Parts: sequence; structure tokens; C-alpha cells
Amino acid sequence: MSEVLRFDLAKDPKGNPITYGRVGDGGGFVRKIKVFEDGKPFDLTGWIPTFEGNTSDYKTKVFDSEGITITDEKSGEFTYTFPNMAFAVEGQYERAYFSFTKENQRKSTGNFEIIVFGNSDIDAPEAETIITEYNKLVAELQALQKENIEDLQKQQNNYIQSAESKFGILQGDIAKLQKQIDTFKSDVNTAASNAVTTINKALEEFKDQDFYTKLEADNRFAKKTDLTKENVQLGNVDNYATANQTEAEQGIALNKFVTPMGVKQHVDSRMADYSEISVGQSDDKMISPKTLADTIKFKEVFKEGIALSNVANEGTLVPHGDSVGGSLNHVNNRPYTVNSDGSFTFKRATNLLVTGGTKLVVGDTNPTDYLHVNAYVNNALNEFIALGATAATNGTLRLTWSAMGQRVISVNSGDVLSLKIGLRSGKQAFAVQLTSLKIEEV
Repeated sequence: MSEVLRFDLAKDPKGNPITYGRVGDGGGFVRKIKVFEDGKPFDLTGWIPTFEGNTSDYKTKVFDSEGITITDEKSGEFTYTFPNMAFAVEGQYERAYFSFTKENQRKSTGNFEIIVFGNSDIDAPEAETIITEYNKLVAELQALQKENIEDLQKQQNNYIQSAESKFGILQGDIAKLQKQIDTFKSDVNTAASNAVTTINKALEEFKDQDFYTKLEADNRFAKKTDLTKENVQLGNVDNYATANQTEAEQGIALNKFVTPMGVKQHVDSRMADYSEISVGQSDDKMISPKTLADTIKFKEVFKEGIALSNVANEGTLVPHGDSVGGSLNHVNNRPYTVNSDGSFTFKRATNLLVTGGTKLVVGDTNPTDYLHVNAYVNNALNEFIALGATAATNGTLRLTWSAMGQRVISVNSGDVLSLKIGLRSGKQAFAVQLTSLKIEEV
């Protein structure tokens, strides 16, 4: 640990020695680090250092903050213990540097060289991405899940209280209805008494009129014994019972009648809910337009934007082209508003996967040695597409690059997302063009 790696956040090279390792090394492989900013020791108070790197041929991505031990915050000094899997791929690292984050701020050092020698163990472990922040993210997601469950329980309790209140109102309405029924019964009894009186009077009047004798009536009118099933043709009518709710929902009985309510019960049982649509296994369910729309994750794709020429200003906005659509509900369900300058103002909190491609032409007039397209959320930088001098074998950028980038970004309602250029102060790029852009919710 006698060698000290010295870095300046301005990314000026300090002539650091090459760090050598062998496949399988790590755990006890330690380097002492000193960080400067504008030539002065960088105060690490409140900052979280992280080693970030891409092994040979980009086989492994290493994001490690667990191996960091700060020895002197004010002097910008700390030690870094490389994990075993940092030396799992033979060859020279494509990119290696340290980053520092605090709240919405991020800074990074220049790159340094790491060379990993092979060994004779043909059974060395496969390279894999190392992200020590993963467990922290899992814990945060679990806490968020607990908070959502508690909020759902609160909503459920509120709903129960509301239902109990409505039930009390319903009981009052039932009491009123019972009173009306009692009044109706009284009115019916009065009407029945009046009807009996009227009928008796009519019968008295009927006695004074002509009427059939019993023999004449027997010959003219059907007897009770004549009212058979065959005589009234009742056999032509199906004598089925009414289906209950279960039978209506199943819809398989051939000997039951169905009421309008039964028809509704059958249709409701055939409608898929959100979870059934998400699983996507049932082939005997119908889907409503609203339920289907709620299950579609938002996605939108944009055409290439116009090319910017002779770019010399840090933070220049990179334009995108017109939308080519995406999700079935992408227009009505957009989580953002597309502003006139090409930036996006969000209408709800969400998590995004932003994917894009660029064409970068450095040129030969005062060329910059690094060129980025960064995704800003308000003023917070998220590195999106980045090219630097160490990406070329001769230490300088080639004239033309085509690069792709992808970034997961979280936004809140009211946040503004914009794509901006990053380059060396006082330098310029001949041309920058966004060739593709896709934004999707995850």
C-alpha cells in the first residue's frame, strides 16, 4: 500500500502508477488515494466515494463503495480494497475512476490504468457485475413497500368507516319505508272495506237481473276437471326453475331461466381484473378498455433531432425529433409535457428507463478531449452517454463516434428532464446529433 494514487477532480492527469493485479486477487489488495480539487485537497465530508470501472472488453461493470475506508476527510485521503471479482477478467480495464456523490451532486476523477494478468486456474469464476449498493436499494424498496401497505390499510379503514356511516343512513331510509308501508296497509284496509260494501251492493242489484241457471252455467263454462295440462297446452311451455347466481355465472345449465340480474352476474364474472391481465394466462375472460389501459406501461419513441454545429458551450440543450408513438395509450397517458425547447416537465412521480443514441463529431479545430450527453433532472446531472480520451488507443478522441446510452432515472411531479452537452471548457465539438430517443416507465 506504499504507492499513492493522486487524482484531481478537474481530471488533469497526475502520472499515477499503473495498478497491476492477477485473476483471483482481491480482498487484501489495497491502494491509498488522495483527491484534489483545483490543486487543493478535496474535503470528503458528506461525500460518498465509489470505485467505478469497466473491465477488459466491458465484460464486467464494477460499482463498489464497500471497499472504501476514509482515513482523513479534510485532506481528501482514503484507502480502497479491491474485491475479488474486480480481478475476474484478464486484460486492461477499459475505464476506471472514482466518483463522489452527495445529495444531488456528483463529481468524478480522471481515469487510471488497471492491468489484470491471467493465472493458470482454468476454473476461475465467471465475471459478473458488482454493485454493492444493491442491498441498500433492496432495503429502500422494502421500506417503501411497507409504507404503501400501511397507506392501503389506512384507506381500507376509511372505507369501512364510510360504509358504516352509509349503512346507518340506509337503516334510517328503511325505517321511513316501513312507516310508509304501515300507512299503505291502513289505506288498503279502508279501501278493502269500501270494496266489500260496493260488491255487496252490486250483488243485491245483480239478483234483480237475468242470470244463467246452474245447468246453463255448467254447459257454458269449463269445469275444474276440464282444466288439464293437455287442454290448456301447458306442455308446450318449458317448466324450468330460475338460475341462482352461481348457475348464472357458470353459464352451463340447459334447464334454467335467467333473470336480467343473472345476465349481469354472468357478464361480471367473465370480466378480467388487473391481476388476471398482468398474469396473462386466462383465455376465457373479457377485458374492458380502461382495465387494459391501466396495465400498459407507458413508452414513447422520438425520431432523430437536428445536428448542432461547432458546439463550444457546456450545457447546450440537445434536441430530439418528433414522436413516432409507442404504447397504445401513449398520448393520453403521457407522464410529462413536451416543452417547446425539447425538455420534459413531469406531471406525476415515476421511474424511467431513458435510452438514446448519438453521433458525435469532434473535428480538428480546438477539439475537446471528452464529450458527454448528460440527462439532467432539474440541475442534477445523470451521466447518459460519455466519451473520453482514454476510449482511444492514441489518447485522443477520433473524429467521429456513434455511441449509445441507457439510464434509469427517478422523477417527481414538477421535475424537468433535459439532455445537455458536456465538454472541456474552452474546447469545442464540430457536431452533435441525437439519433434516437426512447422513454419508458419501469
